Amino acid sequence: MAVRPINAIRFEEILEQWKKDCLEDNDIQGAEIISDVILQLDDMPTLTQPNEGAKGKNVPANEPLTLEELKAEAKRQGYKLIKAKRPRFEPCLCGHNDHQWVSGPEGWAVYCKHCGLYGPWAKKSHNAVIVAWNAMSMTVNELYSEIGIQSPMKILSSYNGKVLCYNFSPEKEKHQALGKRKILDIWAEIKVNKCGGYGNYADVILCAYVDGAPEWEGVQDEVN
Repeated sequence: MAVRPINAIRFEEILEQWKKDCLEDNDIQGAEIISDVILQLDDMPTLTQPNEGAKGKNVPANEPLTLEELKAEAKRQGYKLIKAKRPRFEPCLCGHNDHQWVSGPEGWAVYCKHCGLYGPWAKKSHNAVIVAWNAMSMTVNELYSEIGIQSPMKILSSYNGKVLCYNFSPEKEKHQALGKRKILDIWAEIKVNKCGGYGNYADVILCAYVDGAPEWEGVQDEVN
């Protein structure tokens, strides 16, 4: 099977424009099909003969190879070609795993359809958007400052569910280390307070599971 080299960058630009047109026309299925084509294009190997491997062969250095020739050359040099796996989305901090793609001058990004959290923008490829989303994390301090929270913030350990504090405050010395922990999940609770003859009122409490490594390590120390 002969392989004809093409300008992959230009081809991807055309596909990106087609996908943008689909999204503008609300053709989600068409946009997803084009996304799959782009992801396959990103995963395709570069069929170029290495200079070293071309020595003593009939194939000139840096000339396009057929796929079979590429496999044979990789085998000769002790390598095995493995098709790259498409990265999969990890759940949002809110625990849901439903994303919406968006495009703009900065490239592509996704946001959570449930809570609206936006991931980083990326221009290189859709794979890069997924990788950037999966690498996204937030500490307790970052969540506190991002939301500008006024209601109580309850922090729990993801290891054993223990409440680490009922009302987080970054100014408190005993909360300094807690503020640096990575958040794994967030949700809200409602607490109904009775106010005598004035009736009842409800308080919204923001709750978050954080990395429970310190609690796990504490248990291991007790066992050992």
